[in-house]
This record gives sequence, C-alpha cells and structure tokens, in this order.
Amino acid sequence: MSIFGIVMEGTPTADSLLLLYGKTWFLNVIVALPLQLFLVGPSSRFIFAKIYR
Repeated sequence: MSIFGIVMEGTPTADSLLLLYGKTWFLNVIVALPLQLFLVGPSSRFIFAKIYR
C-alpha cells in the first residue's frame, strides 16, 4: 500500500523512491499501527464476536 500511495501522489524519480518509501513506512507505523491496535482491531473483534456467537 505504501508504494501505491507514493505512485498516486506523483511518479517519483528513482533516487527519491527509496527515501519516499522509508518516510511513508515510518508514517504508517506512527499513524496506522496505533489506530489498528486501539480502535479497529478491538472493534472488529467485538463485532465479529456478536455476529458469530
């Protein structure tokens, strides 16, 4: 998904692709990981537990 986001923002040059990928990966860890751990994961487990019980 990180490469998809980089490409959708505009085609980077070959030398900046690695730098952009690292920056995007770092931002994903900062933003998406806490969101997954504290909001999306528990809420989806709660919903699926209610559906399949």
